[in-house]
Amino acid sequence: MLIVRKTTKATKDIIGKGTKLKIIGRAGIGVDNVDVTTSAEQSIVVMNTPQRNALAVAEHSVTLVMFAGV
Repeated sequence: MLIVRKTTKATKDIIGKGTKLKIIGRAGIGVDNVDVTTSAEQSIVVMNTPQRNALAVAEHSVTLVMFAGV
């Protein structure tokens, strides 16, 4: 398993070196930093986590609004 963030690039070279690689997980929205074509050619599953932290962001936003006038 390979887990990437927004600045990490899962390029053809990196994917090719993972001889036992089965899954690439993107922590966040989108998979634009993962070579999806190469992954598909090697039967590697690519997944991401959209909306995973939406509740935490909403709670943080409400807290900021509540304390903005303090």
